[in-house]
Amino acid sequence: MKKTEVYKQLERLFKAIARYQDTNRYFEFFYEYIVYLGNEKYIIPQIIEDLYFSKWLRPADLAYFHILFLSFTKHKKQPAFITKRILKSKYPKQLLKFLTTEREDFQQNSEIYTKQAKNSTKEDHVFDIEKLHIKLIERLNIAKPTKVTYNAGNLRIGSYTIKVSTDSNEGMLLEYLINGAKKHGMYLSYDQIAEYYKEDYDNKFMRKIYQACRRVNIKVAQGAGIRKFLKYDTKQVRLPHP
Repeated sequence: MKKTEVYKQLERLFKAIARYQDTNRYFEFFYEYIVYLGNEKYIIPQIIEDLYFSKWLRPADLAYFHILFLSFTKHKKQPAFITKRILKSKYPKQLLKFLTTEREDFQQNSEIYTKQAKNSTKEDHVFDIEKLHIKLIERLNIAKPTKVTYNAGNLRIGSYTIKVSTDSNEGMLLEYLINGAKKHGMYLSYDQIAEYYKEDYDNKFMRKIYQACRRVNIKVAQGAGIRKFLKYDTKQVRLPHP
């Protein structure tokens, strides 16, 4: 699934929501929007994950969309945007709290809220779907794609060129991310990097890659004005989508 396809689908659905928000057809497109968010497996989950861990998306907001998706699909499957990383966070406890204290009607009968949503206008919802839509489109960044390459010690991000020695840990990291794995926009684990370079994956290697991520971000911020170029933690790292 390409970002352009996701962009077109989200825009189509949101335009329909905006057009029919004061009519009975509003719910048809709201329903379709939520179900699409939950079914798209390749791009939206990463955006939702980033919004959640950056605290832009509150636990209650995420729980709201999570439970709506379950309600709309009759609990047949979990939404794709509830990623493994989210499940390993405090979110399950926050979801339980949401169910037992903030949204008791969901716990008692999820169909109740589905009927409420069907008979309401956009302004009646806990979370403004327009705000989420704008943020999703912003993160898709269709208008300004940026090509990223790394060759002969030169990291090129769009029109910017940043020197990163091929003999450094930062160079080793970029070589793998850009020329080895070639999986822009996907989290790659540190043990995958260790396997690629046939090194032992231990705490020493983990600290080496973690510090390399940090130094790459410093160089990119200084050389191109881009903050948080790499998304990373102590176990994984991700290049932005091209």
